[in-house]
Amino acid sequence: KVMLAGAASAMNLAKRAEILLKLSRPKAAIQDCTAAIKLNPDSGKAHRVRGIANRKLGKYVEAYEDLVESQRLDYDEGVVAIFQFVKGKATKKKKNAPKRARTS
Repeated sequence: KVMLAGAASAMNLAKRAEILLKLSRPKAAIQDCTAAIKLNPDSGKAHRVRGIANRKLGKYVEAYEDLVESQRLDYDEGVVAIFQFVKGKATKKKKNAPKRARTS
């Protein structure tokens, strides 16, 4: 009801994004998180949820950037394992990007 009334806060959007992610709707979760971050750039929860959603979509560089910001804003011990996994994948992607550009 709050969302339909147009009074969505960054926290409400981040909470809905978390629910959407649990319902296996990562793209919808990313949209809500992006809207939440526009309302409040310091929303650690929105960055965290968007980072996890990007991870599920295989967008490791974007996931890494969001998780770095999330941990900077609001450290969460429960995200450390995901962060380490994404960090490894993002580093590999960044290293392989120049190679792909040359072979194309």
